[in-house]
Amino acid sequence: MVKINKKNKETTTRRDATSVAPSKKFKIIKKDNTPLPDKFLPKAKLKKLKSYKERKQDLNESISKIVQNDKTPNKLALRRLLDMTAFMENSYGADSTAYNRDYTSSQMSLDDPALNNLLTKPTKDIIDKKTGEVIGKEEVNYTNTQTDYFNKMKDYGFTKETIVDSLKADNPMAAVFMARFQYGKVAEPLPSGNNWENYYNYYQNHYKVKGTADKKRFEDGWNLMMKGEFNK
Repeated sequence: MVKINKKNKETTTRRDATSVAPSKKFKIIKKDNTPLPDKFLPKAKLKKLKSYKERKQDLNESISKIVQNDKTPNKLALRRLLDMTAFMENSYGADSTAYNRDYTSSQMSLDDPALNNLLTKPTKDIIDKKTGEVIGKEEVNYTNTQTDYFNKMKDYGFTKETIVDSLKADNPMAAVFMARFQYGKVAEPLPSGNNWENYYNYYQNHYKVKGTADKKRFEDGWNLMMKGEFNK
């Protein structure tokens, strides 16, 4: 049907009720294998970041549970060590940039070499019997410490196959458990006493490893811990 607009004498066309309007939706088809432009790709969904209060509480509760269930007779030293590790790695939840990271695992900053060392079988050198030279490496059985911690994982709902995904999701219990595992493979006894430098050296030698941890920052964190600030 044709309708005349008398005011401006323009001619417009009205569709019959039975006609079908063209769809405004259409598919973008790539005939080759080149990737679609970024604007057509779904946006990655970042994990929703909890509040500082929630992050702090999560760490405090996770550390408390790990320490409570640990067999060490020196639970106070373990508590202090894990508290200070959390402070150095994520300011005990205050550092929001320690979350949602893709270059390390969890807010406790466990990198790939550390995780491989904890979760995979150790290796030993293969020696050529004639020359005595090292010609390769071969896997050996998991250590007793590894087996022990793999069994403990199950109490918290993790396995050695699934815990990395939990770390990537910033699961606080997984993060604290693996921090304890990192210290658990160390032969040196836990530090003791009230000297913060003993704990600093233990953290530096057995957790930080790469680079030098800020000693003044560690001391400041220690003073906060001793005032009970982490438990508020």
